[in-house]
Amino acid sequence: MTSTYTTDNGIEKPATGDRSGTWGTMVNSNMDLVDQALDGFVSVTAAATGSTGSPNTLPITNGSVSNGRNRIIHIVDGGDLGGTVYYQVTPNDSEKWFWIKNGLTASRAILLFQGTYNASNDLEIPNGKTCLVRCDGGGGGAVVSYVTADSQVTGSLAVDNLLLDGNTISSTDSNGAVAITPNGTGDVNLGADTVMIGDNNANATLTTNGTGDLTLSTNSGTNAGTIVMLDGANTDISVTPHGTGNVKLVADTVVVGDSGAAATVTSSGTGDLILSTNSGTNSGTITITDAANQDISIVPHGTGNVNLTADSVVAGDSNADFTLTTSGTGDLILNTNSGTNAGTVTLFDGADGNIALTPNGSGEVDISKVDIAAGAIDGTTVGAASASTGSFTTLAADNNVSFNGGTFIFNEAGADKDFRIEGDSEANLIFCDASVDRVGVKTATPLAALHVTGDTFFGGNVREKVTIASTQATGTLQFDVNTQSVSLFTGNASANWTLNLRASASVALNTIMAVGDSLTIAFLVTQGSTAYYQNATTIDGSSVTPKWAGGSAPSEGNASGIDSYALTVIKTADATFTVLAAQTEFGT
Repeated sequence: MTSTYTTDNGIEKPATGDRSGTWGTMVNSNMDLVDQALDGFVSVTAAATGSTGSPNTLPITNGSVSNGRNRIIHIVDGGDLGGTVYYQVTPNDSEKWFWIKNGLTASRAILLFQGTYNASNDLEIPNGKTCLVRCDGGGGGAVVSYVTADSQVTGSLAVDNLLLDGNTISSTDSNGAVAITPNGTGDVNLGADTVMIGDNNANATLTTNGTGDLTLSTNSGTNAGTIVMLDGANTDISVTPHGTGNVKLVADTVVVGDSGAAATVTSSGTGDLILSTNSGTNSGTITITDAANQDISIVPHGTGNVNLTADSVVAGDSNADFTLTTSGTGDLILNTNSGTNAGTVTLFDGADGNIALTPNGSGEVDISKVDIAAGAIDGTTVGAASASTGSFTTLAADNNVSFNGGTFIFNEAGADKDFRIEGDSEANLIFCDASVDRVGVKTATPLAALHVTGDTFFGGNVREKVTIASTQATGTLQFDVNTQSVSLFTGNASANWTLNLRASASVALNTIMAVGDSLTIAFLVTQGSTAYYQNATTIDGSSVTPKWAGGSAPSEGNASGIDSYALTVIKTADATFTVLAAQTEFGT
């Protein structure tokens, strides 16, 4: 008969009548296997990381000393293997517990499993850790787990000078401290609604262990304001709300300053300091703007006023000029008695704005001396010994205006000054864009010398520019759309030709056309007794394939006449065009 083996440690069980004369050898071998299973230690050198499908193995071999049977297994390597190292305990029906130590270099982890790999059934052994693990021998679905998981101790547990008893962690040393120290950047989490500190009614101190700052926040600092007590002599305590949150001091009176020293209220950083009431709701503000030489703005709420209750208000400093101005685009109005029975001086906002001096009722504006440099007002001589032509930067009229005289020239100096005429409902009835020397009708962005948006009506014929060349059509012929709409070659064509369309010799057609634009040109070629034809078309030097009238491109010309080639070019994308073409014979 044949021997069998124990499931968990592979120890041989001889059948009846088996092992005659070799029992001593078998018993000694089994004792070695038992010894290895009870207290064996092995150091295993991993040669590769392995994988879930092809892992390194810790085998428990039937009847033979093997690595997986040892009580303590130390996994090492000969150098960084470059990733997590995979180990499988075999066979998958062996129920086994043992200690495993991760001695790999470069902080590499060990992934340990027994059955067919499944992420929910494996166990990761962190680098540098020694763990007591159990393989449940569940076959293909075997699970590897920690032996000490969910362990429970009833009563107290003493660890060195630390006593764990019920809900209390205390030190057994006289006046000894209890230190809870996480690893690396880990945290100590106290999962409670309330954390109490202090004992026996003594004052409680919350402080850092060392020179670090103390920061108080909620939700691990996520979406939380902070109170930061900086370490070091004479350092600050920073109270910082999250995002646009506020710091609220809920008291009738807030006292600042200490020991009789002057108190300063300032912003933290480059932000402005704003004083207001009721969180800024229905409140005026005093804003002290950050940065050198900046303003202090006093802004009332709504139509409220800033009242300076004094007989005299002194403005200006260090003999510098004083400026009284509005904050924004509002006009500046000076008057008395809040405008009741008072004349006004109004400085209108805007470039070239007026200054209006308006007396109250039948009062007058008395100006003892006026100097108007050049110009005439209602025929009155100003700025010169006799009446002369006035120069005005702005001319406004509420009624009809007539200009009678010689030639009227706009922008004779050639400056970049646009000219615009409004209609009843069209702001840009005529718009002259000086920067590009173009005229737009119903558009403020003309794209050509004359750009008309909307319907166009011509009461007479529309003439187009025709370029007449006495040369013969041959080779590559250039058609410049900026200077012609029609081109006529009067010499008899001498060979087939390529027609290249462009804006000019220095400007590409793609540059002057926008997507969605189209243009149509006519190219006229005189033919002799031997006719030739246009066998290629390019735009800006790049080949295009026209769509020809009738469905196919011409393969010959028409002798003793003029062949007309009409091409409509449509720009469909950048440097992309659709060309519609037709060849027409004229005369014989």
